Amino acid sequence: MEAKEFGRLSYIKLLLSNEQALQFASDHNAKIYKIKSTFTGLAEDRKIDANDELKNLRLKSNESANDYIDGARGIATKCHSLGLDVSPR
Repeated sequence: MEAKEFGRLSYIKLLLSNEQALQFASDHNAKIYKIKSTFTGLAEDRKIDANDELKNLRLKSNESANDYIDGARGIATKCHSLGLDVSPR
């Protein structure tokens, strides 16, 4: 926590009763937890989807080899950006 933010919170705490300060702290922590859990869940979902997409990659009957390779590279790039280790086969 930055010094300015800590100073502001300390000032707010001085103005609030103990009960109000505890409620503010728990509400603040609850909001942070909700944000983290929401976005952590989304990131994990994206990783799972990208991994499944890569595992289920098949050449379609009307698809050229170049289109297939471009699609595979796009999925591999997505996996790398999500932190998944993808090795070429």
